[in-house]
Amino acid sequence: MLELNLKNKFSLYCLYFKIFIKELVLNNIKHYVDYFRVNNLYSAYFIFIVDYKL
Repeated sequence: MLELNLKNKFSLYCLYFKIFIKELVLNNIKHYVDYFRVNNLYSAYFIFIVDYKL
C-alpha cells in the first residue's frame, strides 16, 4: 500500500516536472506558479519539497 502510494507520488512528480521544464523552456515561470496556485495550492509546494530533498 505504501509502496503504491510512493509510486503514485513519484508519477505525479514526474508529470509536474515535465510541465515545469516546459514552462522553464518557454521562460514563463510566473505562469507556471500562477497555474498551480489556481489549480492546486499544494502542487507547486510539493514540487519544491521533493526537488529540495532529491
